[in-house]
Amino acid sequence: MGLFTRSTLDSNINDAAKVGRRAVRGASDVVDSASTQLRGLLDELDGSIRDAKDINVDQLRKDLQAKLKTARSQFDGSSSAISDRFNDAAGYADKVRGLLQGSPHLRASLTLFAELVHEAGGGLVADVGCGPGYVAGYLHDAGVDVLGIDLAPEMIAIARHDHPALRFEVGTMTDLDLADDSVVGIVAFWSVIHVPDHAVPGVFQQFGRVLRPQGLLLVGFHVGDETRHTSEGYTGRPVNMDSHRRRPGTIKGWLRDAGFTIEAELIIGPDADVPGAVIFARSS
Repeated sequence: MGLFTRSTLDSNINDAAKVGRRAVRGASDVVDSASTQLRGLLDELDGSIRDAKDINVDQLRKDLQAKLKTARSQFDGSSSAISDRFNDAAGYADKVRGLLQGSPHLRASLTLFAELVHEAGGGLVADVGCGPGYVAGYLHDAGVDVLGIDLAPEMIAIARHDHPALRFEVGTMTDLDLADDSVVGIVAFWSVIHVPDHAVPGVFQQFGRVLRPQGLLLVGFHVGDETRHTSEGYTGRPVNMDSHRRRPGTIKGWLRDAGFTIEAELIIGPDADVPGAVIFARSS
């Protein structure tokens, strides 16, 4: 029998197609943003002409170059972060194996989340940014119907290998391929830390869109005020990634703006160099 079955090939093709569609959407967003900026500059130019004001051509050229550089940087940075995460998937998977066994507070948070899902009558839960699937595996063992979603096909491949009984799909939290009101709960366990500040509110709005009314959200993240740049991955390979540390108040503010009600907050390791936090919230 061959190494690949027809179903395996079909699955890989579908995953590749999803990644392609997400990449096109992301590129489209960048182009739209750059176009908006350029239209703004042209409007300013038209206004100057109408008002018969002197036009500073040198300054206009500098403004155009700066805005184009910003758009290009945003696209290149996103592409680089995605590529780096793909390349370091195996190293990250090795890093988090056994993590929950040594973290009683994290286990307790996930156990409580599972209990609340059962109290709500059960239903599908999305583990968004699932990585190699260790959180999805824990929730499955607690009786939760869980779907893992991650942007990196390599992460999904590891998750499917390590947890063959579970469902995992390639996808992005900025544009979830889920219907409105289709899940009873979402877990985002340290998966928003690579999302820049300007994009987090949109991610939380996506969460609110796909959650049922009074759906449960569990968000975990690093606590702090800085962005940590990583140039070397867990396997020693060169990477180019940013990890954003945020105050719970900032996360709660974004969640409230997206229509969530905060139910609980837990700080883990408050005396550690980099504390962690988990927040339980409900959709409206």
